[in-house]
Amino acid sequence: MAEKNITPDTMMKTYWSGNEEFADFYNAVLFDGEPVIRPEELSELDSDGSIVIERQENAESLHRVRDMIKVHKRTGSSSPVLLGMENQTYICYPMPLRSMGYDHTAYHKEYADNARNLTKNKTLNRHEYLSGMKRTDRFPPVITVVVYYGLDPWNGAVSLRDMLDVPKEYEPFVQDYNMRLIEARCCDLKFHNQNNIHLFDMLRIAFNQDLTWQQARTQVLAYADEHHPEKIVLMMLFSATGLKIDFNKYKKKKEDVTMRSVFDNMIRDVKAEGKAEGRAEGKAEGRAEGKAEGKAEGRATEIVSIYREEGYPDQFILEKLQSKLHIAADQAMEYLLNYGKQPA
Repeated sequence: MAEKNITPDTMMKTYWSGNEEFADFYNAVLFDGEPVIRPEELSELDSDGSIVIERQENAESLHRVRDMIKVHKRTGSSSPVLLGMENQTYICYPMPLRSMGYDHTAYHKEYADNARNLTKNKTLNRHEYLSGMKRTDRFPPVITVVVYYGLDPWNGAVSLRDMLDVPKEYEPFVQDYNMRLIEARCCDLKFHNQNNIHLFDMLRIAFNQDLTWQQARTQVLAYADEHHPEKIVLMMLFSATGLKIDFNKYKKKKEDVTMRSVFDNMIRDVKAEGKAEGRAEGKAEGRAEGKAEGKAEGRATEIVSIYREEGYPDQFILEKLQSKLHIAADQAMEYLLNYGKQPA
């Protein structure tokens, strides 16, 4: 596999596509480590949950692409369960709404598929025909888990109610949606898969705010020297921590990448990145913030263009837009799309 230019999002999807790691993770989250889900019982679904919702006079499309979704069907059982995963490297404040949207789309897709299968059924009564389902039809449940890889503690909402301003007299009548959130930096899940154990052990060290960067480096290296984690774990580690690593650059001719070689070169890259970021910060402050009376759109254009000149990825630029302009993630994404279009 050629690792050059692999994005963190792609690496995370690649890691969790492994049924052994995925099953072990969900067993830890849902069943306290008990092996309820077996790897051979999992099959991957298309993560594009986009659907067309038909109404009486028109139709509209609903576009939802989640990071990953798999079907768990226990041996001898006819009742499957859909397991969805969302990977987050930054705190997304509307995340409960996003997670609920993914689940809703998955349910609606199941309903739409079921309705299509009923069209040839000549025994439907009036209610079944108009409903697009029979009274006895049942759909598989959807369980979504959000995995947050970030240094800062999650301070966003974890339920729909957290996002609502509900008058006290209405509280008993407002439905809620609870998001399942796992923070990689501090979780104490009971893993049995060695890759998961190594990954989350090293993430806890890397994200330990009581350690200096040098102390974290020393401890992660010591852990790697003792346990010899697989290469895919190392790639996932650096992707989850948001560092840009070109693994091809650090390979030796006849040897695979090692933790120490990547970490040592990563330290030099981080220092170089710090200098580059300092230059970019200076340019941004001088060219964007110097226009204190300008509009937010103008500042967004400056920020996007400057960081792209320095070679920073979109995810990094999104975080800068949020912190510098004090805006939400969806607004930052809108600025990035509207004012930061790269030339073809």
